[in-house]
Amino acid sequence: MLILLPIVFWIKLLAIIAVGLFFYQSITVMRLAQMEELVFNSETDLWNLYGRDDLTELRLHSDQFITDWLIIIYFRTPEGVVFRRAITKDVVNSAEHHQLRSLLLSRGT
Repeated sequence: MLILLPIVFWIKLLAIIAVGLFFYQSITVMRLAQMEELVFNSETDLWNLYGRDDLTELRLHSDQFITDWLIIIYFRTPEGVVFRRAITKDVVNSAEHHQLRSLLLSRGT
Protein backbone atom coordinates (compact mmCIF):
# COMPACT_ATOMS: atom_id res chain seq x y z
CA MET A 1 0.00 0.00 0.00
CA LEU A 2 2.90 2.34 0.79
CA ILE A 3 4.33 1.85 -2.71
CA LEU A 4 1.16 3.20 -4.31
CA LEU A 5 1.28 6.46 -2.36
CA PRO A 6 2.63 9.30 -4.46
CA ILE A 7 5.84 10.88 -3.27
CA VAL A 8 5.49 14.54 -2.42
CA PHE A 9 6.48 16.82 -5.30
CA TRP A 10 8.99 18.78 -3.19
CA ILE A 11 10.86 15.63 -2.18
CA LYS A 12 11.14 14.62 -5.84
CA LEU A 13 12.33 18.09 -6.76
CA LEU A 14 14.97 18.13 -4.01
CA ALA A 15 16.23 14.70 -5.08
CA ILE A 16 16.53 15.82 -8.71
CA ILE A 17 18.39 18.98 -7.67
CA ALA A 18 20.75 16.99 -5.42
CA VAL A 19 21.59 14.56 -8.22
CA GLY A 20 22.10 17.44 -10.64
CA LEU A 21 24.46 19.22 -8.24
CA PHE A 22 26.43 16.01 -7.73
CA PHE A 23 26.97 15.57 -11.48
CA TYR A 24 27.80 19.26 -11.93
CA GLN A 25 30.44 19.07 -9.19
CA SER A 26 31.90 15.86 -10.63
CA ILE A 27 32.23 17.35 -14.10
CA THR A 28 33.78 20.55 -12.70
CA VAL A 29 36.38 18.57 -10.75
CA MET A 30 37.29 16.52 -13.84
CA ARG A 31 37.71 19.64 -15.98
CA LEU A 32 39.95 21.34 -13.41
CA ALA A 33 42.17 18.28 -12.93
CA GLN A 34 45.77 18.80 -13.95
CA MET A 35 48.10 16.32 -15.52
CA GLU A 36 50.98 14.96 -13.46
CA GLU A 37 54.23 13.42 -14.64
CA LEU A 38 56.04 10.85 -12.53
CA VAL A 39 59.80 10.59 -13.19
CA PHE A 40 62.18 8.04 -11.65
CA ASN A 41 65.89 8.82 -11.20
CA SER A 42 67.73 5.49 -11.07
CA GLU A 43 71.00 7.08 -9.90
CA THR A 44 69.51 8.50 -6.70
CA ASP A 45 66.62 6.01 -6.37
CA LEU A 46 64.26 8.99 -5.96
CA TRP A 47 61.01 9.90 -7.70
CA ASN A 48 59.82 13.33 -8.84
CA LEU A 49 56.17 14.20 -9.34
CA TYR A 50 55.69 17.19 -11.64
CA GLY A 51 52.29 18.79 -11.96
CA ARG A 52 50.02 20.34 -9.40
CA ASP A 53 52.43 20.32 -6.44
CA ASP A 54 55.87 19.65 -8.03
CA LEU A 55 56.99 17.22 -5.35
CA THR A 56 60.61 16.14 -5.55
CA GLU A 57 62.82 13.65 -3.75
CA LEU A 58 60.05 11.17 -3.10
CA ARG A 59 60.88 7.71 -1.83
CA LEU A 60 58.76 4.64 -2.32
CA HIS A 61 56.89 3.54 0.76
CA SER A 62 57.25 -0.13 1.65
CA ASP A 63 53.79 -1.23 0.44
CA GLN A 64 52.66 -1.03 -3.18
CA PHE A 65 49.54 -2.48 -4.83
CA ILE A 66 50.20 -3.82 -8.32
CA THR A 67 47.80 -5.66 -10.63
CA ASP A 68 47.46 -5.96 -14.41
CA TRP A 69 45.07 -3.00 -14.58
CA LEU A 70 45.83 -0.94 -11.48
CA ILE A 71 48.96 0.33 -9.76
CA ILE A 72 48.72 2.15 -6.44
CA ILE A 73 52.06 3.68 -5.51
CA TYR A 74 52.71 4.91 -1.98
CA PHE A 75 55.34 7.63 -1.59
CA ARG A 76 57.03 9.25 1.39
CA THR A 77 58.13 12.89 1.22
CA PRO A 78 61.33 14.15 2.91
CA GLU A 79 59.07 15.47 5.70
CA GLY A 80 57.72 11.95 6.28
CA VAL A 81 54.26 12.49 4.80
CA VAL A 82 52.89 9.41 3.03
CA PHE A 83 50.62 9.85 0.01
CA ARG A 84 49.51 7.69 -2.89
CA ARG A 85 48.84 7.84 -6.59
CA ALA A 86 46.59 5.41 -8.43
CA ILE A 87 47.52 4.70 -12.04
CA THR A 88 45.11 2.70 -14.15
CA LYS A 89 45.98 1.09 -17.45
CA ASP A 90 43.71 3.43 -19.40
CA VAL A 91 45.43 6.70 -18.34
CA VAL A 92 48.85 5.83 -19.77
CA ASN A 93 49.80 3.82 -22.81
CA SER A 94 50.23 0.09 -22.40
CA ALA A 95 54.03 0.13 -22.75
CA GLU A 96 54.49 2.75 -20.01
CA HIS A 97 52.11 0.89 -17.70
CA HIS A 98 54.02 -2.35 -18.24
CA GLN A 99 57.36 -0.59 -17.73
CA LEU A 100 56.18 0.92 -14.43
CA ARG A 101 54.83 -2.42 -13.24
CA SER A 102 58.12 -4.13 -14.12
CA LEU A 103 60.16 -1.43 -12.37
CA LEU A 104 58.13 -1.67 -9.17
CA LEU A 105 58.13 -5.47 -9.16
CA SER A 106 61.88 -5.62 -9.79
CA ARG A 107 62.49 -3.40 -6.77
CA GLY A 108 60.68 -5.90 -4.56
CA THR A 109 57.88 -3.55 -3.54
